Amino acid sequence: MPRQNDLTVIDTTTKSFLSLFRDGGVARNPCEELVIHDLQKQLGVELPAGYKAFLLLAGPGCEPLDDSKYAVQDDPAELQHAGRRIAADEKANLPAGAFVFLVHQGYACQFFVLRDMDDPAVFQCVEGLGPPRPVSMRFSDWLLERVARSQATREPRCPGDITWSLRWTPRSRSVCISDLTGAAPVSSCVRCPDLPVRLFITTIVLLIPVLLPS
Repeated sequence: MPRQNDLTVIDTTTKSFLSLFRDGGVARNPCEELVIHDLQKQLGVELPAGYKAFLLLAGPGCEPLDDSKYAVQDDPAELQHAGRRIAADEKANLPAGAFVFLVHQGYACQFFVLRDMDDPAVFQCVEGLGPPRPVSMRFSDWLLERVARSQATREPRCPGDITWSLRWTPRSRSVCISDLTGAAPVSSCVRCPDLPVRLFITTIVLLIPVLLPS
């Protein structure tokens, strides 16, 4: 049986991230230290302090991420395999030490590199968009932006006060519609491989009021 000191995952740096995330509105759905200890042992890694703080606050569930697989009960080992499959589909490899912490609907993943210290940069690999690319310089910035974006979608807006963009991804035959009104864009992506491209895009344009938050 491990000694109590061996189970401690909350050091001074992790505590500072806990305060940062609480102040930033990360909802509290806490995860026990023992669960994180077992996760690190299972995967054979030491997780960054910022990510451990996120798990401690919201590991079992975080509303802004609920359309993706990311939680401790989503089998983090399987997330690693899923992320590598997505990269392989793009004829790319994830870098050494990559840790996939989120997979979105089976065609996109986000990861950081474990050697990048306590608050690592976040990278993304999306089916049809080529090799992985950076999306945030720090995990903490990435998380707080997602929380702020979620809060913004719940704020009332004036009718017609929406600026949007439409992006077609040929390889995955998907369309992403992004609401650019707020400080952080809100996107909805859908795929329909059986429809002709023009008919598909026409259908999506007609569905914009449904796909974007009201």
